Amino acid sequence: MRRLLINIALSFCVFAGLPVADALSQPAGICALVQTQSYRTPSGGVRTSLAREDTLFMRDQIATDRSGSARLNMMDDTVITLGPQTDIVLDQFLYDPASGGGDLVSSIAVGGLRFISGQMPSDSYLIQTPVATVGLRGTDVTVTVAPVTGATRLIVLVGEAWIRPRGLEAATQVTVGRMADVVSASAPPQVQPAAPIPGWARGELFDEEEFDVPY
Repeated sequence: MRRLLINIALSFCVFAGLPVADALSQPAGICALVQTQSYRTPSGGVRTSLAREDTLFMRDQIATDRSGSARLNMMDDTVITLGPQTDIVLDQFLYDPASGGGDLVSSIAVGGLRFISGQMPSDSYLIQTPVATVGLRGTDVTVTVAPVTGATRLIVLVGEAWIRPRGLEAATQVTVGRMADVVSASAPPQVQPAAPIPGWARGELFDEEEFDVPY
C-alpha cells in the first residue's frame, strides 16, 4: 500500500500553486481499507461503490452506510478513518512534496472520523462541521457530528487542536486527553476530560491491528 501511494505521488504530484481546475484532476490519495458498503461521488459525477486502492480526488464526497467504515490515505501521509453512517467531502487538497507545503480542508456533515495529520505544516489542516471549524496542530483527533443538529464533539488523542463555533470569532484550544462539545454555531465549546473513543476509530471494523490510542 505504501509503495502504491509513492508510485502515484511520483506520477501525479499535487502542487499548491496549481489552478483549481488542474488540482481537481490530480490524485489526492487512495482508499487504503474499506468495510462493507462505502461510496465515492466525484465532483459533478455519479456515486459509485468505494473499493480498496481506489484513487481519491479533491472535492470527492465519501459516504459509509450503517455498518461501513473506510480508511483514506492522503498523499501527504494524512490518514482519515470514517465510521459508520458518515458523510465527508475532501473540499481542498493542495500539496507540494518538494517544499512540504499545502493545505487540506475537509467537511463532515454527519457521522465520525479519525484524522491523523500528515507531512504538511501543522496549520495546514481544517475540518468543517455544520456548527464548528476544527484546526489541527500536529494532531490525532476524532470528530463526530450528530444528525439533524450537527452538534460536534472533538477528542484530541495526540498533540493539540482548536475548535471554533461557526457563529463566533473566538477559538478554544483543546489539548491531549480532552474533548470539546459544540452544540450549535452560537454556543461556546464545553471542554472536559475525553470520553472513550468508539470502536471504529480504533480500527475494530477492519481485519488488521488496531490504531494505538494513548489512553
